[in-house]
Amino acid sequence: MKELPRVGSTASLTLAIGGEMIGSALLIVGLVTRGAAVPFVITMLVAGLVVHAGDPWAQKELALLYAVVGLALIGTGAGRFSVDRLLWPKKPREGAA
Repeated sequence: MKELPRVGSTASLTLAIGGEMIGSALLIVGLVTRGAAVPFVITMLVAGLVVHAGDPWAQKELALLYAVVGLALIGTGAGRFSVDRLLWPKKPREGAA
């Protein structure tokens, strides 16, 4: 069976830091929320399913819970008090009451 290519440890650490720190900061203020949630979700899924694969459920539960919340943010987008809403306000739909 052919082995999959691997990402080096330096690149992996850089991607994890970006996904957790920069992505989380953007999510907190609500700037490019859906785009910032994608690397965050990927990082949490890797942590829960790859890094803690052999660990008991209690060790991987928090990372997978964060991934579910990130998926919800991808689906719903930014909230009412986000920077996204200030920069790009929603226009009312025609025919909406």
